[in-house]
Amino acid sequence: MGLDICIYKDKIFLNQGFFFVIPFVDEGDNEAEEVISDALDFWGLQFGFGTEFFLAPQFSIGGEFGMYIYFWNVENESTYSEGSFYQEINREKLSANLSLTRSSISLNYYY
Repeated sequence: MGLDICIYKDKIFLNQGFFFVIPFVDEGDNEAEEVISDALDFWGLQFGFGTEFFLAPQFSIGGEFGMYIYFWNVENESTYSEGSFYQEINREKLSANLSLTRSSISLNYYY
């Protein structure tokens, strides 16, 4: 899901984009509520901009910059019982963030 804006004026083409990332969910053998909860723990953002300058109708020079940011949180809880007097509860929480950038310069020929 996102927004992509393109503007063309004279010999310059501008492009800007912003996208929200959520994974698709496949229930499989698990309960739907648990699967959806796990899928919503992973999400991300993508945005970028670029420009292209046309030197001739079939030749252009362009440049782009973009950034990808992903967030992932996982929580797990397990219980172990031994008799009626001993109970152990393990809780684990993992958080990971990943950020990537991209940039490019291009020479384009359109035929």
